[in-house]
Amino acid sequence: MHEKCEHFRDPATGNIIRSVGMVQDITERKQMEEELRKSHDELELRVRERTAELSAAVTMLEQANTELQEFTHVTSHDLQEPLRKIQTFCDLISNALRGRFGQIGTGLSAPGHKLSPADAPAPG
Repeated sequence: MHEKCEHFRDPATGNIIRSVGMVQDITERKQMEEELRKSHDELELRVRERTAELSAAVTMLEQANTELQEFTHVTSHDLQEPLRKIQTFCDLISNALRGRFGQIGTGLSAPGHKLSPADAPAPG
């Protein structure tokens, strides 16, 4: 309840000669204010919870990204080593063939080159 009262006094005597008052029921307004406050508090709580969930998800994604980068680095290194060995072996074969067959071996380092019977030296 909200009350307001105003008194009017006789200027000569100072006695109250009239009173005007008003009483207003503000129960509904107070209930709505309380509901609004509760809704605000609930929303704030949900925002904090969601922010915590998102922070946890970001942390997990950053960790997964770091693990994937490490895996990629290790895998790249592990795959390069056999390729280096294959290249070394091809170089050895190329050099050996170049020594035995002269010009035949020079084309072996070109991509896609395959030996054919036409590459063999003529019987001498």
